[in-house]
Amino acid sequence: MTHRDVDQYASKTTIVLLPFVRRFYVCERCYRQYPNASKLDHHWVANEWLDSVGLPQYSGVFETKLIDARLLNVLSKKDLDKHLNIHNKFHQSSILHGVQLLRMMRFDTQVTSAVCYKLNF
Repeated sequence: MTHRDVDQYASKTTIVLLPFVRRFYVCERCYRQYPNASKLDHHWVANEWLDSVGLPQYSGVFETKLIDARLLNVLSKKDLDKHLNIHNKFHQSSILHGVQLLRMMRFDTQVTSAVCYKLNF
């Protein structure tokens, strides 16, 4: 799906696509690189992942905006600040470092849990 396809779809519907959502639709390489990311829905991100990162106060925002693991992969500091209203720079860094850890583990929650257990986290 290209930017033009997304724009045409958005103009026919009442939804508003955020800029990072548009980047997600264009990034097919991300799906091939991280196929497990598609298995982690916005409920998992909001309720489990944010809690494990230590920032459960943002779970409502992530759930409302439907941020799943595929969108986590393309989030930037600018997106966190502008679209998700996360202005604290330390919280932004914690989220982005958590995303980096998910990438290192290829979005496989079993591997991530095993590593955290082994390291006593």
